[in-house]
Amino acid sequence: MSEHTHPDEIAAESATERHLPDPAVLADREDIDYCEHTFVHEDGDFCERDYAGRAIVGVTNDAGEVLLQIHQESGAGVLPNVKVASDDDYVAEAVRGVSEQTGIDVEIEGIECCRLAKHDVEGEDTSIDATTHVVLSASPVSDDDPHSDTDGVTAEWRDAVPEANRGLPADDDVRLFVE
Repeated sequence: MSEHTHPDEIAAESATERHLPDPAVLADREDIDYCEHTFVHEDGDFCERDYAGRAIVGVTNDAGEVLLQIHQESGAGVLPNVKVASDDDYVAEAVRGVSEQTGIDVEIEGIECCRLAKHDVEGEDTSIDATTHVVLSASPVSDDDPHSDTDGVTAEWRDAVPEANRGLPADDDVRLFVE
């Protein structure tokens, strides 16, 4: 895992504490990886439409394992993540989302990267929308076992990236925390 910037360090500059209401403040920071990625959709009705972005959380335990949500049919795993509305805080939504999705309460430790996600529709010449993905690092506050209430998905600690992740957009995010 790379060295990361704690949200408090960002907060000091944006006059808030333990919050990240506007990830645009991360774009010019040299200590935070910033990138762009284009997602191509079949039509304009995609999952992040009408949202500011997504908080993606790499939760690692003392054994060096990362918490993944595993799609049982494909075997692919993603980091817990949640859509963030324009008036919501990325850090608060990240903590809430991990708890709701996996039953694990976490403490956010830092910001690993920020990604401008451009959304295109197949056959169109220009992007129809852009959202911001913030990948945060976190640790569990207890030794509780993870669980998932989503059909076809399990929450599991893994010490490696699932083979089924190869070529998927979530692969790079998982690799920030395990190989």
